[in-house]
Amino acid sequence: MRTMALSVFLVWAVTACASTGDAREEVLVFNPELREALAHYSATMAAPRVPMAMASGATVSSCDEYLAQGSRAGTASVPANNTASLDYVICDSVAALHDALPAPLDAANARGETLADRLDLRSFRSSRYQRTTDEAYTLRTVTDQPLDIDTYSAALDSPGWYFKLEVVAVTDIDGSGQADWLVWMVDQSRGGSYLSVVPLVVHDPSIVGLLNATPLAR
Repeated sequence: MRTMALSVFLVWAVTACASTGDAREEVLVFNPELREALAHYSATMAAPRVPMAMASGATVSSCDEYLAQGSRAGTASVPANNTASLDYVICDSVAALHDALPAPLDAANARGETLADRLDLRSFRSSRYQRTTDEAYTLRTVTDQPLDIDTYSAALDSPGWYFKLEVVAVTDIDGSGQADWLVWMVDQSRGGSYLSVVPLVVHDPSIVGLLNATPLAR
């Protein structure tokens, strides 16, 4: 069940394509599916996807069409898009990495612990946002249940909810000259149909103190 959310939207037809030679080697990518998609950038952009309605009235069915329509900001607010949008998280992510600037090497080796203890959940919207207070605002402090933490991720896997933050890549996304983390947030109700996967940018994670994240802007 834990991997279901990611597998839903990481099914795209690029694995059989030959490399186009347009990978960005200065981008540090940890997630294997995202690494493969970036290595085959042109094929990823053109691969057919679940049709999705846009606010303009157009229907898109590829990353190229989706990004041309304004990406996430241009999607229509219709129920069918709740599922279809999962197939386009990879589009936002690959496009951001392809356009990113070179950044100093990120030598961090405990990113999961950092996500659990230093990322301010008040800085972006999620199911955990309503649980934050002035005293409790990190993933570890807003829950009394143990977290699943590894090198790249921190997850709350409870009977009622699944919430995961995963560092999938490192590069300078916001143009600050410092490395940023591209994070995939999986937010899923165990008892209902709600499922959201959102790419976030954790800005300048090398700083001391709390970290902030914002939705990936395209």
